[in-house]
Amino acid sequence: MRKARDLIDRTDASRRILLGGGDQLLPIQDIFQRSLIAMGFIDEAVETTERFVQTIDRIEKPFEIAWALGVKCNLCTLLGQNDVLLQDAAKIIEISERHGCTARRGNGLSWRGLARSRLGELDAGIADVREGMVTQERICWLCDLLVQAGRLDEASHLLDEADALVIDTDDACVLAESIRVRGQIAACGNDLTGAVRLFEKAIAISQRQEARLFELRATAQLASVLARQGRAQVGEPRLHAIIDAFDTKHEIVDLVAARKVFHTHR
Repeated sequence: MRKARDLIDRTDASRRILLGGGDQLLPIQDIFQRSLIAMGFIDEAVETTERFVQTIDRIEKPFEIAWALGVKCNLCTLLGQNDVLLQDAAKIIEISERHGCTARRGNGLSWRGLARSRLGELDAGIADVREGMVTQERICWLCDLLVQAGRLDEASHLLDEADALVIDTDDACVLAESIRVRGQIAACGNDLTGAVRLFEKAIAISQRQEARLFELRATAQLASVLARQGRAQVGEPRLHAIIDAFDTKHEIVDLVAARKVFHTHR
């Protein structure tokens, strides 16, 4: 990981090498950041991204500016900086609409939807994420919001359609998230036994993929369901363990949510 970060730090922006239609540094930074976040290396992700964000003002091409702002949005999403997330998502949408960057516009809509939902506009947030969803990860975002809104059948149907498309593809990296959301749907439908089974499956996949952030989310929701079954003593040690595995000085939204579950069911 340190070697990768050192290599990225020594990579100069250059129009001689393009990846995904943008300067090579953009997809490299984007993928590295998302990998660090998923694996639970939060401080490293924040430090790397904050250094990168300082270079955005020097980027000239609109497509690359929108992409770079998207990397910043990932960080805002993680840290719960929802007002900044809303502002930067709006910039991405505006740039993308003006210059015909369809995929970037979709990302901007997804981030704006997430920000709106967190700021109390759940229905507007769902509408944005639905319009903008371009990846399996964004579909999971949408289904999370649909569950919050009590639209369980809609979320389940959307997952049915999406899951068939991700097996043996790069999007299989978020398979654990898809299964976790199915666990939420089961729990909201009072199928607690089914929810436990799905959360356990999501945790197992997360561990196999070394995706600690996804493991944290599934473990927190498992602990909540176990408490509803009168088995809080089973879920609490596991929740403690995964929370303690995050050696970070940043209070990311997922750790806040996990601690809230713990304190709610004490």
